[in-house]
Amino acid sequence: MPILLADYINYITNTLLQDKPLNANGICCPLDKPLNMNDTCCAANMTVTNGTCCAQNMTVINGTCCPWNNTVVDENCCSQDFISSDGRCKSNANVSAAFR
Repeated sequence: MPILLADYINYITNTLLQDKPLNANGICCPLDKPLNMNDTCCAANMTVTNGTCCAQNMTVINGTCCPWNNTVVDENCCSQDFISSDGRCKSNANVSAAFR
């Protein structure tokens, strides 16, 4: 079956000319996550630390993104003010896993 010129142009457009940034390892990232460091795709306003994407005002603690003045309790961010004597968060309202 002959290949139609239109099919060939669509193939070129859809496979070879996709506007996706590449890192040194040749990994493609989606356009909404163009930052690529160590095979991790992140949004452009994020930073990558040890393979974890974080907002620029966050830090990575044991693989979890947290506000810089927090600590991690059971893989959750916890404000220093809410750490109990046994090392747990006193209030669930101050524990967030949303930044992981």
